[in-house]
Amino acid sequence: MNIYLDIWGTLYKTASPIEDRMKLLEYILEKCPDTTYWLTTYCQYGINRAEDVLAREFPPEFAHQVAEKVQVAEWETLKTEGIDFDRPFLWLDDNCASAEFTVLKSKAAEQNYIAMDPFDPASARNALEQIRARIEKI
Repeated sequence: MNIYLDIWGTLYKTASPIEDRMKLLEYILEKCPDTTYWLTTYCQYGINRAEDVLAREFPPEFAHQVAEKVQVAEWETLKTEGIDFDRPFLWLDDNCASAEFTVLKSKAAEQNYIAMDPFDPASARNALEQIRARIEKI
């Protein structure tokens, strides 16, 4: 399963405790080590700033380990351009633009979007539960 990760409001600058965010990333990288991608403005147009941004809140060594394992999805205008719709996937983001949601709907994939709430302290924990349930079905 492919996992697509936003950073701002999903993993960084969010009310979820750092421990919950770390558990979420650890689980994702354990279960999908070769199919996890950054789908974020911090990684766009050939630039990868994920580690620099994550290291502002995560322990630097952890941020480095995560950044080394997560690949960069290629996209320009809509994040959905970076999603491989031919494979099962989950996309974690705090802000799916209406045009992006329209693309998800056109592909019958809106259930693959996990809305992260940057103001909800349980957001990362809830996302981990959803991901566990989905991965166990595969």
